[in-house]
Amino acid sequence: MLPASQNSLTMKAHPRGLWENIWAWPFDPHRAIEVAGWGFWLAVLGVLLSVGGFVVTWIQLQQAKSVAEATRDETLRIKKSLEKFDAVQEVTRAHSNIISARNNLSRKMWRECGENCELVIRSISITKKFISDNHEDLIVSCEKLLNYLNKLCERIDRNDMDNIDDDGFAKTKTSLRKNEQTISDILSSLHKDMLNV
Repeated sequence: MLPASQNSLTMKAHPRGLWENIWAWPFDPHRAIEVAGWGFWLAVLGVLLSVGGFVVTWIQLQQAKSVAEATRDETLRIKKSLEKFDAVQEVTRAHSNIISARNNLSRKMWRECGENCELVIRSISITKKFISDNHEDLIVSCEKLLNYLNKLCERIDRNDMDNIDDDGFAKTKTSLRKNEQTISDILSSLHKDMLNV
């Protein structure tokens, strides 16, 4: 150990501040090996931090992808749910109009019956667009219903209903009743389908 007098002389010979010592240390030729060692370990640390940063970025990218996919799936689910809701509204409207058509048929109010049938045709046509391909039975029921109602509307438009006999009148009422049941079945199926969304 140096005596106090020599220690103070050494300090006077190199009167540097803390920052000057920190900045001078890497350039001191006597410390070249030590500086190289620190440089190596700092370079390794830098590489590890870079790799870690890339890993974190990749994980965040994967999470963003899965969030985007979940958002897309939820959007499709909501869209289908809204389409089913619209379909239920249209079928409900069709059900109400076919009941009115049957009542107008009973009163022999042909023009009103035809108007009601046209409203049913419109509602069922809209509904058919919302029914998914996995409900082939509903699509077939809608098409049969549309064919029958189109023929009935054509007969009403041609004024063929005035010449209809009692047997034909009864058949027409029965057919409308069956089609009313078909609409009820479609509505019931759509309600069940909405619960499964």
